[in-house]
Amino acid sequence: MATFFSIVRFVPDPVAAEAINIGLLVACGDRIEVRPLASWDRVRAFAGGSSACKDARRLIEELAEAPKLFLGIERVEIAEDLRVCLSQWTRALQFSDVRASLDPVDTLMQALEPLILVGQRPSMLMQTNRRQVVVRTIYRAMTSAFELRFERKARGLVQTHTPVAGQRTRHKIDVGVVNGSLYAGAFALSFTTDQVDRQWKDTDAVAFAVEDLRAYGAADVPLGVIMDTPEIGTEASARADALLRDMQVERVPLQKVYEWARRAITSVPEALLHH
Repeated sequence: MATFFSIVRFVPDPVAAEAINIGLLVACGDRIEVRPLASWDRVRAFAGGSSACKDARRLIEELAEAPKLFLGIERVEIAEDLRVCLSQWTRALQFSDVRASLDPVDTLMQALEPLILVGQRPSMLMQTNRRQVVVRTIYRAMTSAFELRFERKARGLVQTHTPVAGQRTRHKIDVGVVNGSLYAGAFALSFTTDQVDRQWKDTDAVAFAVEDLRAYGAADVPLGVIMDTPEIGTEASARADALLRDMQVERVPLQKVYEWARRAITSVPEALLHH
């Protein structure tokens, strides 16, 4: 059975539609779990003293305490079950679109929490550790998409840190579907720490790798750059976005990695399963 998740967001001004993540909802069958944000310092600064912040905090605490009663739902069998009840929340408290995963509830919650609820650990993760979390999330997304499409385990076809040949040199792609050749791949970039120099270097390295892989024959291979960017962007993330956009490289917000993975996996031929 699939597990479904949605990001809980606080929107101080529904007209401006600017949002900040304040919780994570994960559901499967008769189990519905909600993890609220622990530290609200960033939220209060984001809201600029809005009284709606207190209301949003009260609501998500009530949601976390009794999610079934709060949402008026007993079981979640398909994504639409959750979408119907979440779509009613359109003011200060809102929910992202529902996405699916094959991971169990606890595993998915553990993987997504440090990425979505960034206020839990502001700038506390070192850049290398943060990238490892992002790479693991991409791997889960691609593995889940592979298994949903082919109804079988990936069995080593979805790989991390795999060397792939470019025109000038070999590159280690963070996550890829590889079986002799590259069929789909993703690079990870994180901009949530204070290590700006490292972020510039990582961006340049990814740009060079994508250009070199394309020149060697990967022009038609889905290559995405998964962007782990704070709600309020940084100079380094803006530079990366502009550079990759000029190169016509697909930039994917981390929150949409599962959606991107499902699209990328459609390019993998069924014949690959028999190689």
